[in-house]
Amino acid sequence: MVESVKGSNAIEGIITTDDRIREIVNGSIPISHDEMEISGYKDALNLINTSYEDLDFTEDVILSFHKMLILMSNFKEAGKYKTRDKLPNVSIKTVELVLSRLVKKEKIVKIGTYKDARYMKNI
Repeated sequence: MVESVKGSNAIEGIITTDDRIREIVNGSIPISHDEMEISGYKDALNLINTSYEDLDFTEDVILSFHKMLILMSNFKEAGKYKTRDKLPNVSIKTVELVLSRLVKKEKIVKIGTYKDARYMKNI
């Protein structure tokens, strides 16, 4: 369970020590936003492991898992579809301007052109 919780949360950028993950998996109270998400994942994984034969792959079940995953860290959005973007309202021109400045400062490099353009950190 600890390895699964660790790996799946690391994909989301949530990283902590193996000892702390083990404590959370064993019932320790989460003390940060990241630990709340770790705990929610542990709860959802536990339900899957104990009840997989009785679970149907339905929208309601998926929303229930979502609710378990983020209930402690974001109770207002838990188990609901996203209704807004979390990105700021920024125009494409603004993004292009910032990217071109970063290229000029050699912080990033541009690969390709137009819609095929990609940017990478300059090493």
